[in-house]
Amino acid sequence: MAFNTFVWLHVGMDRSNTRKVFKGPKYGDLSHQNVDSVLHYINAVNKDPNKFAIPLDFCSFSPICDILQIDYSQSENVRRTNFIEAKSGKVNEEMLETIDARTSEAYFKFFDTHGEKGIRQIERFFRQQMMLDKSQKLINAEPGVYENPVNGKPRLIVLPNEAEVVHFSDKITELLEKAERKEFAVDAIDNCLVIGALNGEEENMLLGEYDVRLYIYHCFLNPATLDGAPYPTDLPAILNCIKLVDWLEGFKSVVLEPVILRHLPDNHLMDLLLGKKRLRVFFRAESFVALCNDNGIRAEFTTAKEANRLRSSGSAKGLVEFDGRFIRLFLGDAIATLGDGILYEMLFNWVRPSSVIEQMKQHKLTSVS
Repeated sequence: MAFNTFVWLHVGMDRSNTRKVFKGPKYGDLSHQNVDSVLHYINAVNKDPNKFAIPLDFCSFSPICDILQIDYSQSENVRRTNFIEAKSGKVNEEMLETIDARTSEAYFKFFDTHGEKGIRQIERFFRQQMMLDKSQKLINAEPGVYENPVNGKPRLIVLPNEAEVVHFSDKITELLEKAERKEFAVDAIDNCLVIGALNGEEENMLLGEYDVRLYIYHCFLNPATLDGAPYPTDLPAILNCIKLVDWLEGFKSVVLEPVILRHLPDNHLMDLLLGKKRLRVFFRAESFVALCNDNGIRAEFTTAKEANRLRSSGSAKGLVEFDGRFIRLFLGDAIATLGDGILYEMLFNWVRPSSVIEQMKQHKLTSVS
């Protein structure tokens, strides 16, 4: 978590930039990485008071390279961020010498020596270098549509970052305090996001989850019950079908903002991290679509057929699915599909849905291919 925070700080606390540093979930352990050579380099660099480097493999997500390095020039008063791929071992040294030589003779000599394994190694190096170069160029990129450096699809849309981001951290604090007092601790944000705070004791956890589900039922599924209408006989089955998200699932997301920088009292933050208090979140997609349309963004669900076409073409990665459909957004002349980054802003970073919509309203593009 601490290394993730370093990355966030050094890319300007920009969610879009952070996603370009990390490729996605992490697989394997550090024993399979060239950690020793990376640490040797970092220890040497960090002796310079005007430089700071961290090993990206120590982060909780798979990075685009091995090292993030910050160089500060006192004379120019400029800070530069560099992303560095470290290579170690005799074969890697020979490979780099071969590439530097830039002659067909050097390549043929390397391939004759190392065979198919050598060919695959150089191909892997070039693919990795191309992705690193493309990712670096996207750091602090101007708003627009860009090629996805990881797989080319779907296209990346960089939104303007000018609207004020409004969080509901104060509401989280209020709910956690209510849970501490064992009071009803559930509320809605912008009529499409429901947050419930649960006490970590098992009995209260079960009661708290029931409170959250019943609140959702009253708000979205059958508001007439608030005016005295009878409950259906299968109410328990209906409540069990309401899917709640545990806020701790956000730690699996690349776009989770550093929790140590949240505007949350230390005691509540520690309760969340230690599991003494839990947050359950519910997102009502239909209400979010209505909120978009009420606030200047045309939004609609795709048909099931359109959603199947996106999935079969490989263009659905990173998109959020709701009952087999996606949410389509019309941003000026551009058409976009709701991705997990925007959803996670609301669920895990505690950004108000109305604030997310205000940010999207700034996005004016001429076309999206």
